[in-house]
Amino acid sequence: MGRQCSGGACQCVNDSGCASGFICCNNACVSASAASSCGTCTNVCTSPNDQCCSGTCSNFNNALTCGGCGNTCSANQFCCGQSCTAINTLQNCGACGTACTGGNDLCCSNGQGGFVCSSSTSTSSCGQCGNVCAPGQQCCNGQCLAINSPLACGGCNNPCTGANNLCCGDGQGGYFCSNSASINSCGQCGNVCGFNEDTAVALNLGSTNALGGLQSFQSSTTLTGANSFVGFRITFTFSTSQQSNANEFAFWIGVPGASTTLQADCGSGCSLFASNTQGPIWTNIPATPTSGTYTDTKSLTVSATSGTWNFFVGNSNPGSGSSATYSNIQLVLFKERYDGCCSGVCVSLNTPQTCGSCSRKCQTGQTCCNGQCVFLDSLDHCGSCGNKCDSQFNLCCNGQCTSTSILGTCNDCTTTCSSGENCCPQGCVSLTSPQACGSCSNTCGENEGCCFNSGTSQYNCADFTNPNTCGGCGPQFVCNSNEVCHPYRQDCVSPLNPSICGSISYPTRAVTEGSVISIVFNVDPFYFQTGMIYTISVSGTLNGQTVTDSATFSTSTSRTLTLQFGGPGVASLTYSFNGIGFTPCFQSLSNTITINDVAPRITLNSFRPMFRGQQFIARGTISDPGYWTTIRVTISINNVAESSIQCTVTPSSTSSFNTQYSYQCTPYTMTLPGVFVIKAVASVSWTGSPVNFSSGSAQTSLSVR
Repeated sequence: MGRQCSGGACQCVNDSGCASGFICCNNACVSASAASSCGTCTNVCTSPNDQCCSGTCSNFNNALTCGGCGNTCSANQFCCGQSCTAINTLQNCGACGTACTGGNDLCCSNGQGGFVCSSSTSTSSCGQCGNVCAPGQQCCNGQCLAINSPLACGGCNNPCTGANNLCCGDGQGGYFCSNSASINSCGQCGNVCGFNEDTAVALNLGSTNALGGLQSFQSSTTLTGANSFVGFRITFTFSTSQQSNANEFAFWIGVPGASTTLQADCGSGCSLFASNTQGPIWTNIPATPTSGTYTDTKSLTVSATSGTWNFFVGNSNPGSGSSATYSNIQLVLFKERYDGCCSGVCVSLNTPQTCGSCSRKCQTGQTCCNGQCVFLDSLDHCGSCGNKCDSQFNLCCNGQCTSTSILGTCNDCTTTCSSGENCCPQGCVSLTSPQACGSCSNTCGENEGCCFNSGTSQYNCADFTNPNTCGGCGPQFVCNSNEVCHPYRQDCVSPLNPSICGSISYPTRAVTEGSVISIVFNVDPFYFQTGMIYTISVSGTLNGQTVTDSATFSTSTSRTLTLQFGGPGVASLTYSFNGIGFTPCFQSLSNTITINDVAPRITLNSFRPMFRGQQFIARGTISDPGYWTTIRVTISINNVAESSIQCTVTPSSTSSFNTQYSYQCTPYTMTLPGVFVIKAVASVSWTGSPVNFSSGSAQTSLSVR
């Protein structure tokens, strides 16, 4: 069987003689999971695999048997100190105990199944693992940004703010913030505003030859007149016998008044030019090649108000035995540099469209002078910007400073006074007019005229409300001794005879019934005196109805009366205006006015569905401004008047001016089924008259089953 008796003791002879989990080694049962007999009697486990798991020597610091048999670590875990530990943490990044320090605040996959420490500020893991910035980008606050981004211009700590909304390169690998509205980066980086081509003056300077060892300049062309230049562009074709000769070309500008005497050969270092000239202006042609076309653009400051400009071209010492030829020399001189950037376009801020700023546009006829909109017919800018007239001149005519004494005009360039007129500050006027009575400064006042005074033989202002000059000059305007001069009509009147009291303003256009019309009585100021009492009245009659209004007053110059008509038709009105006192007055007027009819507004109650044999009762309200008229209501069914239905109309109040009513009709029995239209019509007529005016209606439906 598996056991035997030896020396009085039971011994195992094979594994069957041992209990489960044990094996027979040297006739003794031992544990099959012991390190000294791991699975077999001869399998002894040694370090580092000094643990026995299911007959296999194992290491408890291994991911398959971490800390014990069968304890297998999951993916992205290592066995650290016999404990399964994640290896994608800052404490154990890629291996047990590998901690991320020194600014490395991320543990990221290396793409090969492992993990490495990284920084969230690096371009390989910007803000988070896996966020790799593209070439030319930088990592700023966890965001990949271009090196020329306005958010981080050239560096994370340099955002472009405010008006500086562009990030531009400096040409040397650096970056700076710029304003898209500036002339250095107008609309975009690199768009530097240059010279204004619209102000260019183009000149052909011809050709020149230079011989070795000579410094020479030759006359080329001339320009006449006032000019001021701020820059130039020169283009020419060159051919030299030696590469170093090409950079010797120059040109010279002789400003009007400068000496133009030139030496053919003055040697090295001599000065050819006067102090009020511009030159020589050297170009910077590359040393190679020895032939080609070259263009150079530079700033320049030179000006003159008149005279002849002389231009010279030449070459300075091309070298012994060498020569240089410069042909098709084209010079462009610029009078203005673009000094503004508007909506991404380089502009001049000295034009009527953009004068001083992008938003300032001059008025029609104005010119822009140094950023200010001006008229070139002013004394400060006569004919051109800054041309200020001397004090001896008071006019600018056709661009020339002049005066009225020179032209023989009055106040302007063209006005000539007629015979009998004088030139005054207000223009050509007659000294017999109220505007300049006797002299330019004597202006007559209200109710005055200009009259000749025979005593002084001069014209003087006269009071046209005075009895001696009542309304005009001369004996025909002198009032009689028993008359006074009406201060507003300026005519002679007797204060003892009744006259009109003033004016009456009354309506002439049609109004609607119920409207209030106003009549205004205005007292003539001549009759408004202490002790005067005024009585006014108005009466209106329409279709036998009469309305009146009246008032008595003494302390005001105006009073208003009102009338109201409660029906349509043509009304007759009469007005009376009386004044009693020192200067009695009286007047009466009459007229007619049309009062238009207004249709009444009526409502009708709604009905619930009913059966045959049931009754309905119509009722509602009426509004009509004609309180003098009579209202009747009729009911129709499907547009057929039903005479058997009688309706009673009741005023809402007992006032004689009532305009609101209610009505209710007698019951009516429905005998047929169907849907019926019930309509209520309100008709208006004068009391006792069968003739109706405008009518109003309302309708609803009734369902009968």
